[in-house]
Amino acid sequence: MLAASSPLPSAAVTPQDFENQLRALDRIGTRVRVGPRRETWRFDYNDRPHYLHFYRRGKVGTGRIGTGAAAAEFAGLTTLQELKIPAIRGVGLLAGFTLAGEKGDAVITLGVDGVRLNEALNRNTHRQLLLQMIDWLRRLRDAELGHDDLRPESFLVVGDELLLADAAALTKGGLSRLQLQAFAHRAEPWLSRADRLRVWRALVGDEDLPPPRYAEFIRKDQRELDIGTIDAGDWKGRFRRGGNAVPWSIASKMRIELADWQREWPRLLALINADGLDVLKRDSSGDILSGVVSLAGRPIDIIVKRPKNKFWYRSLLNVFRRSRARRLWDKTWSLIVRNIAVEVPLLVMERRTLGYPADSLAVFERVPGPTLAAVDLDTMTANERDTFFRRCGKLLRRIEDTGLTHTDAKSTNWIVFQHPFNGPTPVLVDAYGIRKLNAFLQLFGIRRLLRAMKTHPQYTPADSLAICLGFSPQKKPGEVPAVEDEHA
Repeated sequence: MLAASSPLPSAAVTPQDFENQLRALDRIGTRVRVGPRRETWRFDYNDRPHYLHFYRRGKVGTGRIGTGAAAAEFAGLTTLQELKIPAIRGVGLLAGFTLAGEKGDAVITLGVDGVRLNEALNRNTHRQLLLQMIDWLRRLRDAELGHDDLRPESFLVVGDELLLADAAALTKGGLSRLQLQAFAHRAEPWLSRADRLRVWRALVGDEDLPPPRYAEFIRKDQRELDIGTIDAGDWKGRFRRGGNAVPWSIASKMRIELADWQREWPRLLALINADGLDVLKRDSSGDILSGVVSLAGRPIDIIVKRPKNKFWYRSLLNVFRRSRARRLWDKTWSLIVRNIAVEVPLLVMERRTLGYPADSLAVFERVPGPTLAAVDLDTMTANERDTFFRRCGKLLRRIEDTGLTHTDAKSTNWIVFQHPFNGPTPVLVDAYGIRKLNAFLQLFGIRRLLRAMKTHPQYTPADSLAICLGFSPQKKPGEVPAVEDEHA
């Protein structure tokens, strides 16, 4: 059951002894990450930290080195170790491993203390990390290897070294241009165009970065979303099982099972019907409520959105389309696959009568922090304030770059999240205003935000300029239409 290419933690530890200890992993270990293909557990053994990367049966790996997802990752780590390309160290492969009653395969690696590359890119070591990234990719290319799923979260920054933490998608034949373009797409929220162009030219040559292939990569990420279905009598819906972790969400780091919602949904529905949740907003458009649910053994603060049809014709249109809660759910996921900072969707439920959506609601994890409309801007330093508003503009520009626009990007639909490393960070909390971009809707999002911010008593022309420069960093202030029309 245990295959090892490197020594076990101690010569006194036999493979059978190591395997027996792992049988209690769900009790002695800590689940630290849940992704679309695997989940990762941390445990201490023989006075050293270890990680177990668990693949459920039925999840197909993308790598071509080895067979199956776990075998591909183990073979990939072994290959990188032999070629002296920096990566985490594989200890063993467990075929047919059972974790918490679920059967799959697993890879064990030695633990290292580090942070994901995407979390480190906005720190002062940004330039140094960029050079390390170029060097790492060159070494992979020179070894005639590639990677079909490169993304910033695939790397760990450990001290002064950049290590690959996900080798399951390692391929033979060299690093292709398509693989580099996919990496550039996934790194876009953390790297500027100049950064991405520098990486591209260092690996490909003196030529411009090709136009982004957003549609292709977004469709691929949409196919890999880890979403389950739930049937609870008259109510039916979908729930988030797993996915990439984000700093403003506890649930994004967890694996959520159907049993969690089968237990929590009846209790939550009873509280909603009895008006037992805190009311944040209630008007003719619907209710916004707050409460707590228990998922994967942890309490999660939630926001419940229960839309109502404000106008009679919307009720008629619902005969031919999905409910408003389901459209909100789908639009939120459309931002997630574009790497847009947005609230994490947990559940959407619909109750239909003769096919008509008589009632619906969507549940999101509550993003900690005040809204942009209510935040005390004067508590930020000048640098934090400028950076924050530039991030707002950059976020809106990325939405438009990927073929969408936000028609309701008002200040009440943003949360100012205090990131532990990167400072104040904007997170969207209402995606219902997302529309397909056309000529009429261009600049709609930034104009809406600028207009809403003018009502904030601490808002200044410098803040307005920062938003516009974040949206159009290569233009002078007078060349940005939004500045001329909406500047405070």
